[in-house]
Amino acid sequence: MSISHPDTGGEKYPPSEPSEETIRETRSFPRPPAPPPDGNRNRLLPLIAFIIVVVLILTTSVGLLVYAQLSQHQQGQVTPTPQQTTTPGVTVTAQPTTTPAATVTPTQPPTATPTVPPVPQQWTVVLNGYKLTSLAVAPTNANVLYACAVPPGLPRTLAGVQTVLRSADAGSHWQDIGKNAGMSRGCELTVSPTDSYEIYVSTSSAAPENPQVPSLVLKHTTTGGDSWETIQPTVHGPGLQITPAWQGTHLSFAGTRLYSLQSLPIPPMPTPTGHQGPLPTRWTRLLMSMDGGKTWGILDSQFYKTWQSAWLYKVNPADPGTIYELVSTPGFMAGQLPVGELYKSVDGGTTWQALLKQISTTMSTQEIYQGSDNPDVLYIQARCPNTQALQKQTGTGPLARFAGGTLQLCMSRDAGISWQTVTIPSSLSQTMQGGVIDAQGRFYAATFSSTPAEIWRYDPASDIWSKVTTEPAEGTLLQITPAGTNGQVTLWFLRTAQEQYALYRSAV
Repeated sequence: MSISHPDTGGEKYPPSEPSEETIRETRSFPRPPAPPPDGNRNRLLPLIAFIIVVVLILTTSVGLLVYAQLSQHQQGQVTPTPQQTTTPGVTVTAQPTTTPAATVTPTQPPTATPTVPPVPQQWTVVLNGYKLTSLAVAPTNANVLYACAVPPGLPRTLAGVQTVLRSADAGSHWQDIGKNAGMSRGCELTVSPTDSYEIYVSTSSAAPENPQVPSLVLKHTTTGGDSWETIQPTVHGPGLQITPAWQGTHLSFAGTRLYSLQSLPIPPMPTPTGHQGPLPTRWTRLLMSMDGGKTWGILDSQFYKTWQSAWLYKVNPADPGTIYELVSTPGFMAGQLPVGELYKSVDGGTTWQALLKQISTTMSTQEIYQGSDNPDVLYIQARCPNTQALQKQTGTGPLARFAGGTLQLCMSRDAGISWQTVTIPSSLSQTMQGGVIDAQGRFYAATFSSTPAEIWRYDPASDIWSKVTTEPAEGTLLQITPAGTNGQVTLWFLRTAQEQYALYRSAV
């Protein structure tokens, strides 16, 4: 092998063995010192150390910040201590202010149970000061209750303004959820049959200070009242020259549809045969909404041709396609009441079949009663007509002079096929006022002249009246709700004496 030496111009020469002298000089030559450290590397070390310190400081700061935010969030979720009213054991709770209500979106029905369950045969005050105008229980959870109520302490200019209350523990505690809804004058509510957090509430579209009610709006919540939307409903139907604003009453929710009654102008119609005197200009129609209350259509236009006006209705909660409607002539003379006729539809209002005619009833009748768990049981607060009345033709009919003053009940056990007059004990019939019904179809009525006043119950299975309890004060039996197994129920009673309002609860 030959090696090219750089100093010889690239001339090649063979390698030679080193001499002994050269080897000695090489061995005795001192080893050169180690090269000095790299200057760039020395400059990087302080920079690396500085970066490490900065990272440590940032990590610590972020950790402290996260900890502080978590602690603040946990404090915001703590339920505030309810403010106690003047009566011990009665609580009305305002909405929490530490966490925005709109951020709370429950997705499951409440599971709370009563902190103090109803005591059988013992009345307990659960709410003071609020004048309840209605009380409704969620069909899917008997612990969840909603109520329309006039709050205490309102100035005279706001005397008709109401709010909405909610209880998730069967009435032991209440929240004023109407504060978030912007309520005005008037209140009717209905609860979804499938979701205890969803309700619709009707109230005036005018400001609370305005005593006029030009139209109604719907307040809707799917969060149990934590957040609300306002719906401006409109009405559409045959013969209407304009699109009137919605002014529905007797609001109800069945299946996926909303129902109400509304007074509407009568369109141009032929004069009914045999009619004397001026024709009425308005009648009441049964309305239905299929889009969550935004638009409403007339459901009972079949009664146009007979000039009959809707009076009461009931939708079967177990079968929303089945509807009962009590109709009558839209106008009548002073001191007289019209004769009603009861109809039934099994196809959602498309067609109607007569069940009862020539029903002598009163304007105090507020409901067709039906058991939610036993829907074949029906009541109307009237005397049952005789069998010949069913053969008379549909029409305006004669006017019957009101002769009552006593409670009268007409009952069916077979969804309207057959009817019988409920016999009321003579000692009670003169002193009983309107009543309420429980899920099993048992009718409850209160006396108003005895001291103390009493609450009685009629059982359609045995055809027997029995005393349930005495009333806790002067007032009104407001509602009956389920209380457990074996048919036990909770009675809700509103004390009204001297306008000192209090809500009582008792199990029976």
